[in-house]
Amino acid sequence: MGLLKSVIVARPRSLGVAVVPALVGSGLALAGGGATAWKLWAACVPALILVQVGANFVAASVVDTRPGAQRLGTLCFVMALIFGWTVVKERGWPLLVLAIWGGVAVLTVPGGDIGLVQYTWGDTVVSLLTVVAITTGAKYIHQGGALVNRDALTAGAQVGLLSSQLLAIANLRDCKGDTDSNRIHSELPDRAMWTRLQICLQACAAYGLSWHWAVQGLWRAAIYPLATSPVAAGLVLHAVFSSPTSQRDQAKLQHQMGLLHLAFGILLATGLAMSPHSLG
Repeated sequence: MGLLKSVIVARPRSLGVAVVPALVGSGLALAGGGATAWKLWAACVPALILVQVGANFVAASVVDTRPGAQRLGTLCFVMALIFGWTVVKERGWPLLVLAIWGGVAVLTVPGGDIGLVQYTWGDTVVSLLTVVAITTGAKYIHQGGALVNRDALTAGAQVGLLSSQLLAIANLRDCKGDTDSNRIHSELPDRAMWTRLQICLQACAAYGLSWHWAVQGLWRAAIYPLATSPVAAGLVLHAVFSSPTSQRDQAKLQHQMGLLHLAFGILLATGLAMSPHSLG
């Protein structure tokens, strides 16, 4: 596989799915006060990126039968283990639990052994499993303490719901072909209709969860991400009423959704970071 094809298959626009939750987890650590461990966090970020790229290569090898993609994916996973081992040694077994948790989600890529994304709402479950694990892990890397708490679950759910729209958009274009080829395990009579509903509900839930920060008095964390809501509304309406009919349209819409996810995550992380000592 040539360099250009490798870059395309790696899907750079999807890398925010790995990096944004790590930023949000750091914002949670700052909001909670106490120490931070930026060196350990910086060592973890390359591992997250490599896992995301590796998952993209594995998906390409299974779905598109790209020659060499499986080997590149395996190489990425090995390199991720090398980067991540330093952090695991420092913070202990809880991070190993999160790594396994995230690994289960990686197995659910299209055509994988579990194939969860082939089911209705499966892409939402996959994204939430992955993103919540990253968000929780990033906070734990900084401060240790409880592995999972309500704040980390809420923040992870917000960015996870938006990141799952990248998969939902792909399903919207492919649902007819997938149904015809029996790749979609769904008894729903109109998968396209339910996928459109899914995209709407994901966006509404991601923004609606801002109430969690408002009731705790973290107004910056509640309000800052809402600045992206007009853009989100426009993209959702475009996806629902003008579904992507070609691979080019899909790529463009996914790129725009990826930028929205990045902006939302940065604003949420900023709002949390600007509310120090506000979380227990």
